[in-house]
Amino acid sequence: MSTNPFDKFDGQAQGVLTASYQILMHARHSQLDVEHLLMALLMQPQGFATLALEQLKVDRGLVLLAVEQSLDRFPQRPDAPNTSGINVSMYFSPRLQQIFSQAASGMQQNQAEFITPRDLLLAITASPDDPAANLLKGFGLEQERLAQIQPESPVEVKLPLENPVQAGQPSESAGLTHFNESGRARMVDVSEKDVTGRRAIARGEIRMLPETLALIREGRAKKGDVLAVAQVAGIMAAKKTSEIIPMCHPLMLTGVDLRFEYDLERSAVLIEAEAKTSGQTGVEMEALTAVSAAALTIYYMVKATDKGMQIEAIRLAHKSGGKSGIYQAE
Repeated sequence: MSTNPFDKFDGQAQGVLTASYQILMHARHSQLDVEHLLMALLMQPQGFATLALEQLKVDRGLVLLAVEQSLDRFPQRPDAPNTSGINVSMYFSPRLQQIFSQAASGMQQNQAEFITPRDLLLAITASPDDPAANLLKGFGLEQERLAQIQPESPVEVKLPLENPVQAGQPSESAGLTHFNESGRARMVDVSEKDVTGRRAIARGEIRMLPETLALIREGRAKKGDVLAVAQVAGIMAAKKTSEIIPMCHPLMLTGVDLRFEYDLERSAVLIEAEAKTSGQTGVEMEALTAVSAAALTIYYMVKATDKGMQIEAIRLAHKSGGKSGIYQAE
């Protein structure tokens, strides 16, 4: 399996991996390991690990404490944290790569499309000689017991579409292609469109107190490298845009990049996201979603210091490709 497993992870598993990275950055460790992943799984709100421990009547607090003690024995990196947030590199330990491979095998055996948090936890317990597996075994959490527990099915929420305010009734002259002849929402058929190179750039910013900006620039945020985590969040969000925005088409992105710049005069972090693909529809929403997620992540990472931060001016700056050609904001 590739050392960049995001493509095979579902949304919850990607969230776990990002949380693992936050734990790594906060602890100033040099590589992502199984214990970071296990800690993130145990901390996931309403996640599979929490469900499993509840059903097996195991004290989650005690397990978290044991994992935390294991992490305390990891050596810290001597270098100062990267504060630019431009280049994010996650180095997965050989142990963690083995876990990812085991999880991928479990996914294939279940004939599933994506790796889930359940797959990750079962993969950790599948290696009898791994320290993390032995730690869980000490609490009676063997793979055989965990495998019997199935994740809860999500609750389906049905909107009252008969409400005209929710359903909407666009006029015939409105030209809104995301509504059918009955005024119901639909995903536009793009099968007749030409496959062309598509590119979009979106920008936004988050304003904050000067002290908060200094905290980010100097790498003193308690939760870790703020811009590094924001960049990962932006990339993940771009890849999941179709799951967030109704009627968006799933796209095979060929590239996503985020860039950050400090505006000292206005006490702000400027965010720019660029998305690329070769397909039949544009990537404007992917770029805009990346900027939004990055800004929200910055807020989350330092909200304890400054709850008055303002996310502003998220807009499309450039798009090219497709029938409409080039758009360049003034």
